[in-house]
Amino acid sequence: MSRERSRTPAQEAILVRVCSISGCCVLERHFDPLQSLEAVKSALREQELNLLQLRLFQDAKELKEDCCLQALCERGARLQLTLVKVTAALAVTAHYNGSLQLWDLDGRCLRTMGSSGPGEAKELQVTGLEVDWSTRRALTGDLYHEVRLWNLEEGRCVHRMPGHGDMIRGVAVDWSKDLAVTHDAAGVWICWDLQSGEQMYQRLAHQGGVHDVEADWERLRFVTMGGDAIKTWVKGQELWSHSLHGISSLEHLVDCGLEADWDTDRLAACWSMAVHLWNLATGQLLWVFRHHLDDISGFCVNWEKQQSASWGEDGLLLLWDLETGKLLEKMPHQQAITETTCHWEGSLRCLSSSESVLWLWQDEGAGHRVGHMLTGHRDHICKAEACWDQDRALSWSDDATLRLWDLRLALSVVYFLYLSVRWGCTPECDLGIVCLLSGEVLTTSIDAGVSIEDLRFEIQRQIGSAYVHLTSGDGVKLRGAIPLSEAGLKDGDQIYVVVPGHVRVKAHKFGMGFAAIKPDGSVQVWGFPHYCTLFTKTKEKLKDVQEVFCTETAFAFLLGDGKVIITGDDFGGGSFTCRDMNDIGRPDQMNLEEQLVDLVTIEANSAAFAALRADGKVIGWGNPRSGGGLYSDSLQSELVGIRKVFASKDAFAAIKEDGSVVCWGDPDGGGHITPKVKSQLQGVKHIVASVSAFAAIRQDGEVVTWGDPDAGGNSEIVQAKLRKVKRVYTSKFAFAAVREDGTVVTWGPAEHGGDSSSVESNLTGVHHIEASKSAFAAISVQANVDASKGVQVQLRSRVVTWGDPMHGGDSNAVSDRLIDVIEIRATKHAFAALRSDGQVVVWGHPVYGGDASAVQDQLVKVETLYSSQSSFAALRSDGRVVTWGHQDDMCDDPDLQKRLVDVEYVSASKLALAAVRKDGTIVTWGSPDHGGHLEE
Repeated sequence: MSRERSRTPAQEAILVRVCSISGCCVLERHFDPLQSLEAVKSALREQELNLLQLRLFQDAKELKEDCCLQALCERGARLQLTLVKVTAALAVTAHYNGSLQLWDLDGRCLRTMGSSGPGEAKELQVTGLEVDWSTRRALTGDLYHEVRLWNLEEGRCVHRMPGHGDMIRGVAVDWSKDLAVTHDAAGVWICWDLQSGEQMYQRLAHQGGVHDVEADWERLRFVTMGGDAIKTWVKGQELWSHSLHGISSLEHLVDCGLEADWDTDRLAACWSMAVHLWNLATGQLLWVFRHHLDDISGFCVNWEKQQSASWGEDGLLLLWDLETGKLLEKMPHQQAITETTCHWEGSLRCLSSSESVLWLWQDEGAGHRVGHMLTGHRDHICKAEACWDQDRALSWSDDATLRLWDLRLALSVVYFLYLSVRWGCTPECDLGIVCLLSGEVLTTSIDAGVSIEDLRFEIQRQIGSAYVHLTSGDGVKLRGAIPLSEAGLKDGDQIYVVVPGHVRVKAHKFGMGFAAIKPDGSVQVWGFPHYCTLFTKTKEKLKDVQEVFCTETAFAFLLGDGKVIITGDDFGGGSFTCRDMNDIGRPDQMNLEEQLVDLVTIEANSAAFAALRADGKVIGWGNPRSGGGLYSDSLQSELVGIRKVFASKDAFAAIKEDGSVVCWGDPDGGGHITPKVKSQLQGVKHIVASVSAFAAIRQDGEVVTWGDPDAGGNSEIVQAKLRKVKRVYTSKFAFAAVREDGTVVTWGPAEHGGDSSSVESNLTGVHHIEASKSAFAAISVQANVDASKGVQVQLRSRVVTWGDPMHGGDSNAVSDRLIDVIEIRATKHAFAALRSDGQVVVWGHPVYGGDASAVQDQLVKVETLYSSQSSFAALRSDGRVVTWGHQDDMCDDPDLQKRLVDVEYVSASKLALAAVRKDGTIVTWGSPDHGGHLEE
């Protein structure tokens, strides 16, 4: 039987005195000794401290755990505490049930506003929200046409601003200027003065509603997007308008439809299945980016990096180059993507929501981003926001929860439950000190004398992973057999567990084999039997491999500790001491392996490597005739301050920090520069190579060439035209330059594509070129303007080809099908073009992939194309790969087709291909001597 708890004399009321750091008394009150510390904090919040995070200290020790007050009183009935007030990490949520709520990220609702009764709740069904955390203000728009300015500190409405006649779809604010713009479903946008709550401009802009607004607050310029047009405005006066065509739905583009760069007068807008880039001042359409297979849900732009990311109903997150219109990367999801937030500093990181799953995409040294699933929500995720510098994110879902995530662990660490099951609009969050929240998910006890490896094995056992990496709390990688105590770890320390992604397969474009880096850091090599035999000699040393670099016949493996292990043919880069008869008597490169530290990257040509260190010095090895012998003192003195290295077949060229160029390797292959050419190589920003010549693009847009004249090394005949060049492309022996106006200049042997005069009139609006051995194919975007019903612009991309017809230089037979092309790939003698509708068109030599009639009915919903020198592979949206090409590659093997399912990507050597499936297994086909056969 339980007995009622009685109070003893020792349990008399406790006088709690709380002072600030300055000594001022903040609270002095009696509490029941059985009450908890949380009762003191609640009393403090009643004194207008509820927008601060309260941290209490006793004798300089922070009281982190909630405990009984009596336990804190060592003697007497008095308790002296010190209060430290920290700006709280806050979130504001607005809901269709009529409430505006303020949360702290410890999971407490601090204040509810606007829901005092049924009538008030009906008025405040919020549909748009912006928050200024520095002044604790919020601006809302609601279902019932009203805009309100809130004081979050006091929990009151400052201004009620009527003027809209329909549901408000979005709000945008410049808090520093006290200006705002709102737009509604009736097509009206209004610019507000927040100090007075009065209108500055009100305009009826669009039939069917305004979907998005971008503002230039300095000059009061605005861009509006509606279901009928895009319009620009200056101080309320319309400047220009462009009609929209082919729209399926814009409802899901609210707050995602427009991005403006007011400094350069450019506007990016998305609708239907494409992103469009405009000149804001003139209304001229600059680019159209098409690769989505369904409606786009949204996009974001980084104008400084000239890149954009778009996502949509097709489950694709795509990364674009705004200068060239080129698709840089695809990040596929299992379902439609509703929202994505991007971090552009350093290597791009993306957090996207797809149904109830968050996807974190980041570069883990694979050369492409790897996706990690963050699971926990049980219903559709409305949106997510990230604090990238603290690796935290907050997501909110129709399952009535907000979740706080630790992005390093890819796990949810805190969640808040709210009773509403439908969000009225996007919550707003201040993630300023989210780092104070704990990210611990696993506790393990282990003797301090055991090693890092022992700890890693124990964690792998507990979480059921085949391999993990460990890092300390400050990001230092933990590895090796040293004891935990010597690694600086102590009792209570937090470490982070990183589970590696899938298998990464690499090969040289003309290589004779493949190398696969597995999630546990081990390596598998296959291809030409002799090189596989050489690999077995170094296999035991290859642990914790981070990256692999390839020549045609050798591999260089970069390990986690910074060391480089090489294997393969001695004269192909597989030896640090490769010498030929002409090198007898020359000194060895002293302690070359010891110099391979702090590497940024390794560049490779056919038979040599050039490693670029963080200090700008280049270390080379491999076949001396290909640039592997960096012996001369004069060359060594020049190979400092290097920014980037480029390779032809048997030579290297490097851009230095001052924009000058240094070359080495085969003198006939671009490894030598005459004094005349060297004087022109100033302010160089990029270099492109054919088989034995180089072309450098300078900052001023001019092009300088050198090397074998029969491979494009002499451009004098077209030098006057090589102005304002953006990009240069190359076949094996010729070059093609795309200028800023979209026209093309070519040089080199005519039979290899160096003469495009026969198609010059068609080479306008070019934004990308692909090349086979001796032919080019250019994607050209053309605009058809119809002024009969206002200004209507229809954009179509088409393909222009030139060069050797037997290498794909003549596409007339399929020209009527080469429309809306978004990607082109080439084998040695043929081309394949991917259209925006997912279909594929091929032409060129039928033996090398120019005839796909046997698989044409399977080439549907294709996402991307791959090619070796002899065959093609098409990856479809369902994960299947369709193959065609040279009969020796066995592309039509029924057993092969059965295994090419659930594929993530394909890698190619010279005459073989390797498909990596989602389960990590690898499927190969093609020449066995080039990696076309991998033993199970």
